Parts: sequence; structure tokens; C-alpha cells
Amino acid sequence: MAIFKKKYDEFTQYDEQKKLFYIARAHWIQLFKVNMQHTIIAQTFLNIIDEHPHLKPYWIFMRTSKPFETIKVNNVEDDTESLDEDVKQVISSGVLQDSSTYITANLKINNEHKFNNHISTVQAAITIMMDNVDDYKSLIKVIREFGSYHFFYEAFEPHFELFHTYFMITAKKLLVNTTEEIDKKIEESWNALFEELKENMSYGVALQRHTYLKTAITIDDMLTITNDWEKIEMYGLDKIGDLIYNRMKFKYIVILKNMDIELPTDMEEEYKKIKEISHQLIYGLQIAIQHYSFADGFASLPELLTDFTFNHALITICPMVFRKAFNNALIYALTIIMGDNNMKECKIHVWGKLYRILEQAIMTNVARM
Repeated sequence: MAIFKKKYDEFTQYDEQKKLFYIARAHWIQLFKVNMQHTIIAQTFLNIIDEHPHLKPYWIFMRTSKPFETIKVNNVEDDTESLDEDVKQVISSGVLQDSSTYITANLKINNEHKFNNHISTVQAAITIMMDNVDDYKSLIKVIREFGSYHFFYEAFEPHFELFHTYFMITAKKLLVNTTEEIDKKIEESWNALFEELKENMSYGVALQRHTYLKTAITIDDMLTITNDWEKIEMYGLDKIGDLIYNRMKFKYIVILKNMDIELPTDMEEEYKKIKEISHQLIYGLQIAIQHYSFADGFASLPELLTDFTFNHALITICPMVFRKAFNNALIYALTIIMGDNNMKECKIHVWGKLYRILEQAIMTNVARM
């Protein structure tokens, strides 16, 4: 009887969720009719970038140029050169027009096709998801596939939460006082859909990450790594940590400047963090190499790095920037130890994979926090 009641409760919960999904889908269709889907997604990413500039390196459209430029307007009523009458009317009345007009009215001008392509891709993904809400199994399958793809985009679980938060903030702000305004029921429906989205995209990412930990490094790769590691241990782990730090502290700042990310106010404190993590990562690589399994690869590595993950999460401010700087410094240090002739492209690739495995193990633990 208890088992039947549990199943009945699950069916009831699913039925209630499905009704909420229908409301979210209807709202999404309405946003298409008023040409606001693209606008909301675009502004969501602009807001994320503004509030979290350290995420810029994750998106290709932020790596070479800004996807938008900002118009400085002190007084919309007085500035007739920067904004035309239609745009000023949008700002003053709150009447929603087309996507490009709204972005202009919101003082952002899109001038990068890669940014538009990214927004269109996200828009299409949400539409595909909406098309599958009638079939729950298909919906879950699609979402998990989306999550799996995001592993290769360097995204992981906290990013999905961030998108959910900013999507709702942006949509509520842009749609206020319109026929598409988000009321409590619509907000509840979107939140229910996002909870399903986050849970199953996280599942897809985690599954892909686990597969990567198990299979990314081949036996031949490990033979290369273990042979090199003997030379590294002879050189000294602390010494190579110093080599990496001395190279990395400059590379880190260069990347921050190139990405137009504000430099930390206390650079001395930042350098201390870089030095600490540089040395810790070398010992993290040692742990990884020592616990490699022919059967399971590095699948057990996250559990071995639990304490290390906590320290890493505390001191790494710009993870993607840090990774780029560390990778560069690691190859530089290995080249000094091994010699230019021995650090061929294939060996650089192998060591790059090993560091990514270490990083993925850390990210697994971060996602569990």
C-alpha cells in the first residue's frame, strides 16, 4: 500500500509539473510573437558578463572582441544624437518592440556576429526543449544531451544556476507593464522548467565528465607521463612549482588585460594565491599519476582531491584565466626540464590532457559542494 501511495504521489507531482511546463511553453510562444526571445537571452548574457567578468573567457565571442559597445547617455531626453525618437519612446514608455531596437534602447549595441550566433543557438535549444514537453522521456533525453554538449564548452553545474537566475531577473525586468509580464504563475512555471533543466543538464555534464576521467588518457599516454614524471621528481616538485609560478604570474596578468578583466586591487595578495595554487597543482598531478587505474582511469580522483578542492575554490578568482596561464607555465617548465627537442606537439597534448583531468576532478567536487 505504501509503495502504491509513493508511486501515486510521484505521478501527481509529474502531472502538476507538466501543467507548469505548458504554461512556460505558452509564454515562450508569446515571446516569439512579440520578437522578445532573442532580446531576453541576449540581455541575460550581457548582464552575466557585466556582473561576472571573469566568465568572459568561456565564450568565444568575448575572446577576441567585445560583443557590444556601451553608449554613455546621461540624459535620454536631452541626447538626440545617440538615440532616435523611436528608441527614446521605448525607454520612456516601456513598450516592447523588436529585439535589435530594445538592445539599442538598453544602451547596448551588438556588433559581433558570433554573439548573435550564440544567442540564436540558445534560443533554438530552448525552443527544442519546449517542443518536447509533451513527452517527458524525450524532454529528459534532450536536456541531458544538451548537458553533455556543454562539457565540451567548459560549462559545468554552477553556470546553469547562474543562467537561471539572470534569465528570470532579465525577463521580469524587460516584460514589466506589458501583456507578457511575468506574474507569479508564469514565474513558478519557468522556475519549475529550469529546475528540470538544471537537474538533467547537470546529469549530462557529470556523465560526460566521468567518461572523460575514465578514458581520456590512454596507456601510451601514461607511459609518456610516468617516464617524464621520473625526471620531474628528480628535478624537484617545489622547484618546478617555482618555475611555474614565475612564468604564470606574468601570463595571468597579460590574459586578464587582454580580456579586459579588471585587475585585482591587491596584486601582492594575488601573487601569493598564484604561488600557492601553482605548487598545490603539481602535487595534485602527482596524486593523479600515482592513483591511475588501467580499468577506471582517473575515475577515483575526485575523492582523492576533496581537501585540495576546497583550497582551490577559495583562491582561484578567474578559473578559465588561471587554467590558460597554468597550462602555458606548465609546458614552459616541462620544456626547461625535458629540453626543446623532447617537448614535441604530441607530448604537449598529453600533458594538457592530464591537467584537464585534474581540473575536471576538481570541478566534480565543486559541483558537489
